[in-house]
Amino acid sequence: MKLSGDDIKRLIPQREPFIMVDEIEATDGIHAVSTLTVRSERTATTGDAWLEKNYFMLPDGTMSETGLIEHIAQSCSALMGCQALDQQLTNPPVGLIGEVKRFECQRRPQAGEKVCTT
Repeated sequence: MKLSGDDIKRLIPQREPFIMVDEIEATDGIHAVSTLTVRSERTATTGDAWLEKNYFMLPDGTMSETGLIEHIAQSCSALMGCQALDQQLTNPPVGLIGEVKRFECQRRPQAGEKVCTT
């Protein structure tokens, strides 16, 4: 099963600009493969000011570690949403991250790169 766009929005509670899952490439009901293409988009505000649409982007053009953790959390939420749909539940469960232990980021992804979480 491949899901994207509005299908993802049915699975997770986040909305733009905080959606950090572009696609569920595969799921077997227990595991899932999710992807995110890292985007750095800016929009003009008043005067010469700009607002970064991806709040997790750093000035060096990479996504912060907190953005990676958010992608992982939303990937888990999307899998739980898939499981709820398989059980014909109308509302997927909503959870939150209580604690992160031993997260080690080897390299932050740059804008344009595709992050894959399994």
